[in-house]
Formats: sequence, structure tokens, C-alpha cells
Amino acid sequence: MLAGLSIDVPAQVAEAVRRQPSEVPAAEITVLADGRNAAHAVMKAAPGPAHPAPGWITGDIVAAVERFMASARPGVSSGAGEVSIEATGDGSGGRCTHAALLAAGYLGPDDLFCAFATDGVDGASGASGAIVDGSTIHRGGDPTAALNNYDSAGYLAKTSDLLRCPPTGTNVSDLWILWRSP
Repeated sequence: MLAGLSIDVPAQVAEAVRRQPSEVPAAEITVLADGRNAAHAVMKAAPGPAHPAPGWITGDIVAAVERFMASARPGVSSGAGEVSIEATGDGSGGRCTHAALLAAGYLGPDDLFCAFATDGVDGASGASGAIVDGSTIHRGGDPTAALNNYDSAGYLAKTSDLLRCPPTGTNVSDLWILWRSP
């Protein structure tokens, strides 16, 4: 209680909070879909060759983008997961916009990369993610300052590469999709 403040809590909530972990009944969980389902749906819908990313997309964001781009072959590559990012700047962005801006540096003139949060909310970006292509860096200039300041959303807003959709009400991970020209 803070300085005489109290909150009325429903009896059922108070009882649940007081229970010991051994007293909490076991719950059955059924997974209907996960990020791999989403990545496989992308590959199934691809108009040409499609390749899964090896394993979940995890770990440090810079290393994850490097691994994803290095493993990609011509056609569509798709993967799912959530990377680690330590945002130390004062810009705006999220995992997906940051990954897209990093990936833009690897793209050829006819390549396309998309990273988006399946729940429709990419950190503090105000977007769901981004779709970048081989011209993003040319249109936006050197992205180093934006990447260092964790302002990927600010940079990608200026290049009109942000992807915006309303919250979806579900979250099965982030989804990365690459179209690499032959």
C-alpha cells in the first residue's frame, strides 16, 4: 500500500494470487499456429522457388540478419522468430524496422526484404515493420547514424518503407521474408 492508497481487488483474484504454485491446477495448452506455420504459409504462396530459413531467427539482431541473408538463395526465403536488440539511442524503432534497415545494406537492385511483427506492433516504431528494397539506402542515404541511434523507423518513414497495419490480436513471432532475384 502506498501512503494510504488501496485498491479493491475481486475476491477471486486475491485468492488466485495467494495460492502456492503447487495449488494451481495444471492447464492444457494446444498450439494452433506458431511462427513456423506463418513462414511455411509464405513459402507455399510464393510464385517460384521458396526456401525456409534454417531454424528459428534468434540471437543478436546484427548476427541474425547476417545469417539470414547469407543463407538465402534466389527466390523467396522466409523465417520466423524474435531477435535480441539493446536499443541504446533515443530514436524510434523496433526489432523489425531495425532488421529491415540492416538487411537493406545486403540487397541487390531487384531484391526485396520484409520484416514485420505478426501482432502488428513493432516496438516503439508506430509501425508493424518495414518492406525495403535495393533502392532504400540510395533513397535514404547512409543509415549508420539511424542504426546507431536506434532510429530505424525514423529513417524508413523518410523513405516510405514502413509497413503499417492495425494490431492483429495475435502474435506468433516476427516474420522475415526475402525475395532475392536470380
